[in-house]
Amino acid sequence: MEVLALSDLHGHLEALPQVAARVGALRERGPVLLLDAGDSLQGTLEADRTRGAAVVEAYGAMGVAAAAVGNHDFDHGAAALRDRMREAPYPFLAANLAERATGGLPAWQGLAARRLVKLPGGLAVGLLGLSARETAYTTMPRNVEGLAFSDPLPAAAREAAALRAEGASLVVALAHVGGTCRERRGGAPCPAAGELRRLADGLPAGAVDALVGGHTHELVAERVGAVGVVQPGKHGEHLGWITLCEGRPPEVHAPVALRPGEPFLGKVREPPGALVALVERRRQAVRREGEEPVGAVLPRRLTRSRTGPSPLGAAAAQGLRAAAGADFGLVNAGSLRADLPAGPLLQGRLHEALPFDDRVAVLTVSGTELTRLIGQVQRKGFPQVAGLLLGAEGPRTCAGEPLAPDGRYRVATGEFLATGGDQRRKGLRLGQVELLPGRTMRDAVADWLRSAPPGRLAAQCP
Repeated sequence: MEVLALSDLHGHLEALPQVAARVGALRERGPVLLLDAGDSLQGTLEADRTRGAAVVEAYGAMGVAAAAVGNHDFDHGAAALRDRMREAPYPFLAANLAERATGGLPAWQGLAARRLVKLPGGLAVGLLGLSARETAYTTMPRNVEGLAFSDPLPAAAREAAALRAEGASLVVALAHVGGTCRERRGGAPCPAAGELRRLADGLPAGAVDALVGGHTHELVAERVGAVGVVQPGKHGEHLGWITLCEGRPPEVHAPVALRPGEPFLGKVREPPGALVALVERRRQAVRREGEEPVGAVLPRRLTRSRTGPSPLGAAAAQGLRAAAGADFGLVNAGSLRADLPAGPLLQGRLHEALPFDDRVAVLTVSGTELTRLIGQVQRKGFPQVAGLLLGAEGPRTCAGEPLAPDGRYRVATGEFLATGGDQRRKGLRLGQVELLPGRTMRDAVADWLRSAPPGRLAAQCP
């Protein structure tokens, strides 16, 4: 049996015909399970304008067998996710998701902790799903109100045992839990470090045969003990592949590159015409919007970074600061998802870079509170700021002065950060959040890119 896996598609439908071509080639040879490890429903215009329905439709056409629940699958709201679960011809799996009020899995149609699948020939394969514990603060907090995400390891062990008792000969865990790379090696897979490795190492012997990770957008392909572990990157650029045979160790293959014209199993495979037509129809529906000019011409490429200040980060923070007339702007690095190219900027490119519909928020905080907030945001990536300089000595004004501990400062940020996203906010009370009516971060950044003097476009300080 072949296990093929995607993760963190983030709405990139254009990648799916190439996925289907490879899946079809392997289905000619025997049973295949096509799986998704979460974060498929959000990130592009065609996905977001349908609140994920375009992805569910395409996944159904491709024969996806199950999907894990990722943090960004909640980004259109819990009600929209419940709609997608109800519509999908495949289950969404989340064994460590519970309602706080009941302690049990939400009774949502299409959601389960595990699923037993019978393949042609009678082979029984157990599937279980896991979400990251940090889901509670890596989507908009209001999207997961009343929900809890527990440690995935005990949930995986429990559900794997239940699947074996139900007759599963093989068990595959879909985990929106990611590996991290200490040392990157170009496009080569890295060892399964971080939470993904903790999960693989902690599973009871014989519980799980294959583990498919996601969330961190890394490429992983290796065997950890007797468990085959893959993480297929992002945006449908690669496909994870594990061969499972009952009674034999898993065979972990190198990630399959999904470039058009790339040979697979000895020849170039053509995507199925029906899926190509489906994807083109969904993309055509938003093409006019995507090709609409923003009204800004960028003199150079604006790049993003999670490890230090970036031109796009500074421009975004300046946009929020200007929209609110605030002292400072603050943007979490994770809200910036693509670089902006030089030249005339189009709406589709801007949406890809800033795919979240956060409203602009304003906090009035003391210097001490702002310093603590920046420190907490930094745990998830380097904070992108405007009107501030960040160094080893802490935040300083553009004049090089430290913040007054008891001073009052107005900070413009996104609703996500202002309401507790990307950090735990333990012991930090920021008071009332002011939301600018009708203004999203994307609107504010577009205004800034249209109006800023070229020399200030991506400057942290005036």
